[in-house]
Amino acid sequence: MENLRSTFNNPSVICDEILRINRGLNRQMFGYKSSGGVNVLDRDWDTLIILDGCRYDIFEKNNGFEELAQPIVSQGAHSREFIQKTFADKKLHDTVYITSNPWSEQLQEDTFFLKRETYTPEDKSGKARLPRDVSKLAIETFEEYPDKRYIVHFMQPNNPYVGPKAEQLRHDLLSEKNILCTELNEETATDHADLIDEVPNLRRALKNGYITRSQMLEVYIENLEIVTQYAMDVIEELGGKTAVTADHGDMFGERLPPLFLKDYSHWEGVYSESLRSVPWLVVDSENRREIRSEAPLSQDSMEDDAVREHLKSMGYLS
Repeated sequence: MENLRSTFNNPSVICDEILRINRGLNRQMFGYKSSGGVNVLDRDWDTLIILDGCRYDIFEKNNGFEELAQPIVSQGAHSREFIQKTFADKKLHDTVYITSNPWSEQLQEDTFFLKRETYTPEDKSGKARLPRDVSKLAIETFEEYPDKRYIVHFMQPNNPYVGPKAEQLRHDLLSEKNILCTELNEETATDHADLIDEVPNLRRALKNGYITRSQMLEVYIENLEIVTQYAMDVIEELGGKTAVTADHGDMFGERLPPLFLKDYSHWEGVYSESLRSVPWLVVDSENRREIRSEAPLSQDSMEDDAVREHLKSMGYLS
């Protein structure tokens, strides 16, 4: 009875439970639509750039590339789902995976020839998942291993939101509404005696009604524009045939069937155009990379002095 009383005294708990029920119904009724999702490994590319949480409809209107994109159905509505369906139980020993997405940790160690992350076990915060670090790590690793296919997985346009509009919005939330957004902020609730709420990112601020949808979309588009520039750096430096896609989309208050409730973020097994329709864009090149498969580097072999010094020079080891 005490738990029931607590629930009714907290309307947000009731709303979240109704949203979970709606997602469960969606999985049962519409999950079949995602069974025909595109396996990106079956397509022809030397480098695959994954823009995390990138919706096709928004990408199409804000495409910073010269090439045109087409929509494809992703195998996942969440990074974990996409990674598991695409890479799990595979032996991709001709491929290097550069990522800032910690869900890749669920893969077996020998899935790729080599996997490198921008974050560390001690720091998986937003500051460890910035697009400039992904681009730098990909380019530096390519100098060591130029005869491999590359998958370069940026976190943007998903959170963390890294642009000046996002920074200003976080500042305004704190200074005007006493709402702390922690995604790129070292402050904590204990630093603010008059704090009203603490949210992990601006998308949650939207869900809680602290910012408008138009403000959120401006931030999201800015994030897309920023990560596109870093993706272009990777394309220029690595060369070869490059494909640009996304693991899933995102929701910013779109109505999710069957109850058609407004929902936010991205959820495993859920089907909606906002989540499953992602871009596929190809940057062709006459100079294709010569790909060679070989035994994957184990964690032990990666820790030899030469590699450690190389990573230290890039700032990934202390």
